[in-house]
Amino acid sequence: MHFSHSNRQLRPLHVFFFCLLVLSIGCVGLEITQINVRFALMVEDLSAHGPHLFTTLNGVPYCDYFSTWLCCSWLTSLGGTAVNLFTLALPAILLGSYTVTTVWIIGEKIRKGIGTGAAVLLLVTPEFVSLFTGTGIDVPIMAAGVTLLYLHQRKCRWWIFCGSFFLLLVLAFFLRGPLGVILLGAGICGLLLGQREWKKSFTAGLTAGIAMASGIAGAWGLIMLIGGRKLLDWVVESQFLERVSQGRAGAEVFLDAYFMVVPITLLSLVMFLHRRSRITRPLSAGWIGFLLLPLLFLTLPSRVHIRYMAPLMPVWGLLAAYAWSFGRPLRLLRRLYDSAAPRLEKLTVPIGMTTLLAMVVTGTCLYGFTLQQPWGHYLCAALLLGTSRYWCSRELMPFRPLLTAGILLIIVLNPLITIRENSRSFVTTAENQCRGKVWLLEMGPDHDDLKYLLHVSPGRRRDVGYLFFEPRKLTGMYRIMYPTDVLGSSLDRIAENDLLIVRDRDEELAGLDKIAVRGGRRPVKVCSGTLGHRKYLAVRLAGKGPPTGSDRNKRENGK
Repeated sequence: MHFSHSNRQLRPLHVFFFCLLVLSIGCVGLEITQINVRFALMVEDLSAHGPHLFTTLNGVPYCDYFSTWLCCSWLTSLGGTAVNLFTLALPAILLGSYTVTTVWIIGEKIRKGIGTGAAVLLLVTPEFVSLFTGTGIDVPIMAAGVTLLYLHQRKCRWWIFCGSFFLLLVLAFFLRGPLGVILLGAGICGLLLGQREWKKSFTAGLTAGIAMASGIAGAWGLIMLIGGRKLLDWVVESQFLERVSQGRAGAEVFLDAYFMVVPITLLSLVMFLHRRSRITRPLSAGWIGFLLLPLLFLTLPSRVHIRYMAPLMPVWGLLAAYAWSFGRPLRLLRRLYDSAAPRLEKLTVPIGMTTLLAMVVTGTCLYGFTLQQPWGHYLCAALLLGTSRYWCSRELMPFRPLLTAGILLIIVLNPLITIRENSRSFVTTAENQCRGKVWLLEMGPDHDDLKYLLHVSPGRRRDVGYLFFEPRKLTGMYRIMYPTDVLGSSLDRIAENDLLIVRDRDEELAGLDKIAVRGGRRPVKVCSGTLGHRKYLAVRLAGKGPPTGSDRNKRENGK
């Protein structure tokens, strides 16, 4: 984080490059998993079908996301020719390092130690770190938020702040859609309201409204120019209608157990144990307003993910470090921690190394002594832990145990989780056994099916079909993006050397057996494996079917 004998003016650079190093190591050499599978396919689609206002899949606009941010991943992946987790995540890693550095600067200007505490707390927050293990579609909004916080702290001229606010809001619209403008705009307005800057909050709200109107007008014009009324209907359905009609209620996010146990949220709640005079101070009240107003807006849509909170996490980190540094509620804990700090400092490396060894043993028990294990990550973690006494400054020493936990989280734990989600082994085995077409049965669309498609060539993806037990009524862009058929009426089109990929679950297997027997076919298991963390089977249908390529050749030779 810092170096012992460095010039104070260079410390922000040390923070930046430390974060860049650790976050990069956490991604290098890992498989693309989870939601990043979709973004990887979109980057490849960008190369195949050219640029578009929105991201595309199979050449069809995927109207949930503008293509602006993915174009950065397309550039870092060398025009889509070197798509891997690191090249996809590199733009997010750079902005994430910038975000942590800016948080450090903001905190250190308030009081020595607050910036360091906030930065370290962010690096041990699992949900924050997970933003940089992939494309990180919400990271630019978070970076824009901390930039505005920094400008506000520097008390720059109001017209400069408003101009920057407007430009960043318009950029947020074309990066994340209306949601980006709402979260960023509500955060800044909440900050100004909390600090009782009524006139400025009104001006900021007006600026946010103008930026939203400008973004909508510009996007509407581009949409009508590119795709006409049809594309506009898809955008309205994806950006608005689906967000208020599907998923869990936004209010439930506040009760999400995983989200509430992360360090920054728990420590920030301690702020409310302080005296009322400290809570209502402009600084703390402004941060609380920055958090509460966007959270209020997020209770309105029904499809809410924790990653939508990304713009708020830096403020949570600052508030948590601020709450720890001041007041009586944590005075006893701070004194105990300070008195134990010298002993903890001596025990940090042994405990960290022991934890690392336990993780290595656990990984070996789960995945075997194979090349699939992240051996390089284990080595990097050991080197960082073993040399921590040389690159940790005196200011950072009290946070050294937390920083050790962050290194283990980013460099060791996340790679182990990624191995569990790896789908390459099953897809490779299935493709080696397949001599015809692949049919995905009751998969997706736009879910587990993408995990299979990622590991086959773009040309091969054209030979993949979607089958369902009952007619699937897809709407809007999905109807064109994913053509589907019914299994019962498609049996005659499935050759014996074709493969069906089906979930290894009684419900799907019973349905397949029933329909296959009715059509005079017999399912034969070829191989099994996992797509993500779910078990799947590759199955052939033996019996009567359409003639295969070898059958046609024999008939032609006989004639």
